[in-house]
Amino acid sequence: MQFSTIRTTRAQAKAIGEKIYFTGEPCIRGHISRRRTANGMCIMCIELKANDRKKYDADRYKNNAESKKAAVKKYREENRDKVLEKRRIYNLRTAEHKRAYMADRRKSLAGTEKYREEKRAYSEKRRKATIIATPAWANIESIKQIYQNCPSGFHVDHIIPLLGKTVCGLHVESNLQYLPAKENLIKASSIRE
Repeated sequence: MQFSTIRTTRAQAKAIGEKIYFTGEPCIRGHISRRRTANGMCIMCIELKANDRKKYDADRYKNNAESKKAAVKKYREENRDKVLEKRRIYNLRTAEHKRAYMADRRKSLAGTEKYREEKRAYSEKRRKATIIATPAWANIESIKQIYQNCPSGFHVDHIIPLLGKTVCGLHVESNLQYLPAKENLIKASSIRE
């Protein structure tokens, strides 16, 4: 949603029914941002306050988790009928949505099973290709070290791919390199020039 950067006053914004307005003047914390017509607060200040509140609430819950759980448990025991009635009403209200959701899940799971089969077949093909492409003289320990030391966000790539269209490389340490994940996915089974 685009908001106007045309300068206006809060009174003008109220008069035309706008929820947000822009003065071009900094707020008391120095932000030059849009403001809410309802209270004149800077949007950036509101966002910062909300983030601080989230952190505070998370810390408060973490520090008092046991007492919160005990209070909820006590409430549920004391108001068992009320809780069950609310749950029953909620289940009735959402029954149609749940049925539709489960139908979609069943459809996607059917597709997932097909995907799993394809993935299994590809993995098996890849595993066999790796075994075939690993010569007897290959230094297996060195290859393992290359995989273990792969930096985060990188893939271990075969410079000459094991399953290339025109040529197939060997699974040896001299044919391995680290590539950024995105770059390796783009490269796929091709040889870089």
